[in-house]
Amino acid sequence: MKTGTKRRTLGFFFTRGVSLQTWDRIGNLSREIALYNSIAEHLKHIYFFTYGDKQDLTYQHLLRDNITIIPKQLPIPNVLYMLLLPFLTHAQMKTCDLFQTNQMKGGLAALIGKWRYRKPLIVRCGYEWLFASEKRGTVWWKKQLVKWIEQIVYTHANAIIVTSTSIKEFVEHRFPYLQTPIHLIPNYIDTQLFCPGKEQRQKNTICFVGKLEQQKNLFELIEALGNMPTTLEMYGEGPLKKDLQVHAEQHQTNVRFHGRIPNEELPRKLNQCEIFILPSLYEGNPKALLEAMACGLPVIGTNVEGIRELIVDDQNGLLCESSHESIRGAVTTLLEHPHKAQLGKAARNTIEEGFSLPTVTEQFLDCYESVQQNNTCKPKYRIFLIGKDGRGWSIDQDRAHTEKLLKRFGYQITRNPFHATHLWCVWLDLLMRPRYRWVLLLRKYLKKKIVGVVTNDITQSPEKLPFVQTSVDVCVAPSQPIEQWLRAGNVRTTRIPFYVDPQIFYPLNQSKDILAQQLHIDPQAFENVFVIGSFQRDSLGANLTQPKWQKNPELLVQILKQLPKERILLLLAGPRRHYLVRRCKEEGIPYVFVGDNTPHTTETDDYPANTLSSSTMNTLYNLCDLYIITSKSEGGPKAVMEAALAGIPVISTDVGLAKDLLHPTLIYKDAHSAAALVNALLENSSALNRETMESRKTIEQELSDETLRKKFKEVLES
Repeated sequence: MKTGTKRRTLGFFFTRGVSLQTWDRIGNLSREIALYNSIAEHLKHIYFFTYGDKQDLTYQHLLRDNITIIPKQLPIPNVLYMLLLPFLTHAQMKTCDLFQTNQMKGGLAALIGKWRYRKPLIVRCGYEWLFASEKRGTVWWKKQLVKWIEQIVYTHANAIIVTSTSIKEFVEHRFPYLQTPIHLIPNYIDTQLFCPGKEQRQKNTICFVGKLEQQKNLFELIEALGNMPTTLEMYGEGPLKKDLQVHAEQHQTNVRFHGRIPNEELPRKLNQCEIFILPSLYEGNPKALLEAMACGLPVIGTNVEGIRELIVDDQNGLLCESSHESIRGAVTTLLEHPHKAQLGKAARNTIEEGFSLPTVTEQFLDCYESVQQNNTCKPKYRIFLIGKDGRGWSIDQDRAHTEKLLKRFGYQITRNPFHATHLWCVWLDLLMRPRYRWVLLLRKYLKKKIVGVVTNDITQSPEKLPFVQTSVDVCVAPSQPIEQWLRAGNVRTTRIPFYVDPQIFYPLNQSKDILAQQLHIDPQAFENVFVIGSFQRDSLGANLTQPKWQKNPELLVQILKQLPKERILLLLAGPRRHYLVRRCKEEGIPYVFVGDNTPHTTETDDYPANTLSSSTMNTLYNLCDLYIITSKSEGGPKAVMEAALAGIPVISTDVGLAKDLLHPTLIYKDAHSAAALVNALLENSSALNRETMESRKTIEQELSDETLRKKFKEVLES
């Protein structure tokens, strides 16, 4: 049990219009209340603020004694009741220590409660409202309204809980200036209820569980099974039921529609089937798939967000595309798969390791404790952040990361520079601009401390040193060379590397074929070749034919010229790669170009900012066998950390972060020594495994909370 949790009372806000009766009607009651019965063991009390009438009180016997149901107080429309709820339930809300929503649609009531009672708010999104609205093609003004509501609620929340990495990335992308910490807590599975059973699996039976709606892509599924010797067992209701019945008759597909069943009856039904399939066009963190995996069923899912995070192709299930041809192929493969049982066991192991009820309960308690500590601490320092995140090549999130870390370590972020003890500039060069002269005046007359973060190689600009010496109290340097140079100039400096999120950059256990398809690249281009990555902008000049001096792209060309061209492939990504594209053509070096998130971008397009998402960047790194950095001058580069966290070897010149974080063997002096390292990998793909693993451990240590907490404390106490 977490320290002090027994003293806390949680106010839990149901989704607008939802009651315990609703959960019972759709068959989810036992599943939904089990989590909060588990959490209640570690809390003083929980209040359920529902939208049901007094009939909700008949479910009280299913809940722990320290959970109290507070049904709807007035027979008024739900939208109006949502706004009045914090006032009508004053007696209970004033006793709460923190509030939590079940979905964003209950967010406004909880937000009003936060403002009225000054309690911390956790916004949980089992599914993301704006994400679902965009996928469903909701009319523009409704989407704008949803975005406006989410912007307000997310901004004022103390923490956000999402159920999948794809939703986390969506929130970060749609709300780029959001500074509220986001916790990834998946849907739980009761692994004692959902487990392999003794039922005899019926041969050639395929199970689907879910709402019968467009998102689930069921017309393609039914067409895929047309004239096959299979039976499709469908559990669920929805607006497409009649159309699906007609579709099944037209394609001579054997389908049995069972409607909804209580969640506690579902394990027996699942265990009677041979395969589970989820052919959705998109998902969040699909409970039905998790439950089937927990039962040890071999599973098939479409290669879309929310599903590919759970299924590792041919390891704990099969992935396919959303077309009926691809679905049919996957079903045929799995029915004939000689190791179906092993796939099912691996699926079960996946659930036991990360989705069990005790694991998810612990994650919720961790979130509560983190929020409570940050909300109740009385910080010695108050920080005002200067500078905004932008979208350059590096998908700049320095301000967002800085604020999240400061909050995580218990420091207070203030929106008023006059209330601040420290003015923290996330990009030092901003302070040299006339429009930021007010910052220097606050330092001079109100004795505010200025923290300046160096983001580029300031050693190449010695003319900036006098300004830094006289105008900045402490600098944050990303690498040792910059730190040493500033200290030699009598500037108080602490080294903190650029922050790269290990939850975004990590190894993907997927084949190159699947990764290439995700990037709209022909998978055949990656057959039997050694892939070398280069994702840094390399071109300058009006016609973009000049090499960017700092990135030194010609060195990469000289390295590649010394390698067997028939065995290598250069993977280029991002904007302004014109110089390397031209030189590769001149030297006959094989390459593939990925420009942005659309497949039609060409290598001659000129767009100055990176449009690739962080998840796409991680996919690019995972597609590589090696990443090469050729820079002459860098503040970072972040690629050192991103590639290493993605689990691929990195070799680099002795520049920026590379010397601090990479094993000495991975640092090269010239094209000849770099080519020797690559040739060693061509002969033995594991030649640099030890050095790569040591480098990754070094980076993980640098990014650990323990290390960063000490570094931030050093900056603020300097």
